Amino acid sequence: MISMRTARIIARTAVIALAMACAYALPLGGQIPSASAPALGLADNFTALARGFNAVAWNPAMLGMPDNPRFSLGILPLRGAAGIGPITLADVAGYQSRFLDDAVKQEWLRRIIEKGGEQGTASGDVTYLGMSVGRFAFQLSTMSHIAANLSPDAAELVLFGNAERTTGEDFELGNSSVQGMVTSTAAVSVAQSLPIGLLLPAMDQHLSIGFTLKYTVGNALVLGRNLGSVVSSTDGAIDVAFPIIQSDSVASRNAIDRGRGVGIDVGAAWRGGPLSLSATVRNLYNLFAWDTSGFVYRPGRVQFDGTTGDAQFDIEPYANAPAELKDAVRSFTYARQLVVGGAWRANRKVLLSADVRHHVGTGVEIGPRSHLGIATEFRPVSFLPLRAGYAQITGGYQLGAGAGIDIGPMSISASVGRRRGGFGSDDIAAFGLTFGDR
Repeated sequence: MISMRTARIIARTAVIALAMACAYALPLGGQIPSASAPALGLADNFTALARGFNAVAWNPAMLGMPDNPRFSLGILPLRGAAGIGPITLADVAGYQSRFLDDAVKQEWLRRIIEKGGEQGTASGDVTYLGMSVGRFAFQLSTMSHIAANLSPDAAELVLFGNAERTTGEDFELGNSSVQGMVTSTAAVSVAQSLPIGLLLPAMDQHLSIGFTLKYTVGNALVLGRNLGSVVSSTDGAIDVAFPIIQSDSVASRNAIDRGRGVGIDVGAAWRGGPLSLSATVRNLYNLFAWDTSGFVYRPGRVQFDGTTGDAQFDIEPYANAPAELKDAVRSFTYARQLVVGGAWRANRKVLLSADVRHHVGTGVEIGPRSHLGIATEFRPVSFLPLRAGYAQITGGYQLGAGAGIDIGPMSISASVGRRRGGFGSDDIAAFGLTFGDR
């Protein structure tokens, strides 16, 4: 049995923990993450530009283009993103040593209600090895992502408790949720050039098709959903139901294998003079599934009737989890994605690129559902590429900017980006050191 005061503390603590997950969750970017810092600088309008080991993540057919390097190597390219909104970390930081008065809290709550909740995302991608030799390429990488959403009512509980509501309505956690996963993928790509004499026989044309075979291991998964939680604003009654399913890191010796499966990407590419076109279908075939034999369940339940109550947070067998959460785990696989891109080499200094992407079918959507963007690379001198790009994405936009230095066969690139969409807002950064003839 727990007291009324203790029950309120537990319920509010649970809600605050979810809010903290939005802000501080540690590292889903892509089944094969982009190992290219230049791609981020171009706002990920890169499909028709990917060459060498970068073609594994973007379009394997690019390995068959005549300007593909004979050899390329990437040394631990990194990419990370984190964001929270509409109340950002900058908003919170401004009050670290100051009293948060009711006027500020009311303004924050207004912004949260306007956006339908407080959302947070964080991700981190690392490519341990990316390498290409001619028409063959390999990439070994890990990607991680977590996203959380705090409903307006839950945010009001965090800011004010249940004492400030004057309408008499109960608090409902609504669509509050937390979900995240870590996966590792080994992928091999190959391309084949084809003879071609299309529309313009006199033009120097090249056509290529390519395939990527990838094997993905699910390292970790956490998935939590609000299932009808209600906190009374009048009599102190509490009924919080926020069950969580998670992979058990100590269930067996092989604690980083919590699912596995094979996937196939296919692509085609064409080049004629200064124009390159690219099309690919990612996850045309994908058998990845989580192995729930290594999963556990936490009820996340707090009940209090005003006098007595109970709390349930201890680990239970996965079989005891609600059917709704089990269905969510089964659907946590990879969605198919259609991608079309183009690039135009205006001259030695100016390069333009554009991408159109869209997820189709069911499964986890890695990033925004749709993407329509354009970008440019400008070289004031041959060894100094400057990049910038823009994309209209689902519910918002993505901006990118970056620069690099080319020294013989070595390239050093760094890029930053800003992405705002229906999933929240992210600040993104990428760095890469690559080797290969150009």
